[in-house]
Amino acid sequence: MKALIAIIKKDLKLFFNNPKAVVITLLVPIAVGTFMGSVTGGSSGKAKVNRVPVLVVSHDDGPITTEIIETIKKDPSLNAQVVGEKEARTAVNSGKVGVAVIFPKGFGQAATKAMFMPQNKPELTILSDPSKSMELGMV
Repeated sequence: MKALIAIIKKDLKLFFNNPKAVVITLLVPIAVGTFMGSVTGGSSGKAKVNRVPVLVVSHDDGPITTEIIETIKKDPSLNAQVVGEKEARTAVNSGKVGVAVIFPKGFGQAATKAMFMPQNKPELTILSDPSKSMELGMV
């Protein structure tokens, strides 16, 4: 054990007698981390989140679909707006909005049944602008 402690003391003396090694080991990582934090905005909590615009079309006025849409509207990362299907298709095709989600008639009832019969899952129609694939991934 004494030999191990002697080796550690020797290596620490050599390390701290080399100022370049101390700077590279201790200060450079701190400087790089500080620089990257300032470039990427840091974590001060003051950064404004850019909300992804998404259009929602509902052909179902059931309570489950209504609750899902209300939850989507409350999501802090999404800027959801309920519109008609024609308006949604026009906005996505013209590139004004990257994504639109269409809830079909009877979606809520089908979703409830799908919990017990998974082979009959309801389907959503998702319209997307191919040039805005990041928004599609987010939604």
